Amino acid sequence: MNGLSEAERRAGLDRPLPAGERILWQGAPSARALGPVVFRFRLVAVYLVLLVALATAMMRDGGWPMGPALALGLLAIPLGLIGLGILWLLGAMMARTACYTLTNRRVILHIGVALDRTISIPLSAITDASIRPRSKIGLGDIAFTVKDTGGLNYLNLWPHARAFHFMPPRPSLRSLPDAPAACEAIGEALVAFNTAPRAIAPHVATPEREPLRELAEAQA
Repeated sequence: MNGLSEAERRAGLDRPLPAGERILWQGAPSARALGPVVFRFRLVAVYLVLLVALATAMMRDGGWPMGPALALGLLAIPLGLIGLGILWLLGAMMARTACYTLTNRRVILHIGVALDRTISIPLSAITDASIRPRSKIGLGDIAFTVKDTGGLNYLNLWPHARAFHFMPPRPSLRSLPDAPAACEAIGEALVAFNTAPRAIAPHVATPEREPLRELAEAQA
């Protein structure tokens, strides 16, 4: 396949890296953690508890005895757990089809379940990278501030974007199992890139492949 290495295939590239560019780090979201983080399972759990309490209170006001009222209210919990299970599976699929790659020139996001896409963010376009810990064992998110998103929007990136940052979106590496190590590698790459002598040229974040647009052009 065009002489691609396994790491280049995982990155979603359709051709080998240019001369002088090399992969420094590669990772993916945690399949177990992405769903709970993206779909905010804690808030959903609080909602289910409030729903049970509200349903029980309403039936009590209607003259139901406490036992039957509570039993009927608790019926919402199995339905809620089924919904959470579906969301967890969706998150696991998103995680298993995603790959994050750091080179000495850019960050590459290969994402998508039904329709995969590869998005490149040049290091020259990144003005800030911040880590948000999700647990005490290293799980966390890394969000980028990009000075020119090149037309990318929140929906193109979701769920690999910081929540509720729509304009401009903040591309993110979500639910990384070892976020501190990844953040250190990114920091070192940014320092090396910004201190290395080079010709200055504008760079923007761009999709490597846009299957829908390519299909439309082929059919035109």
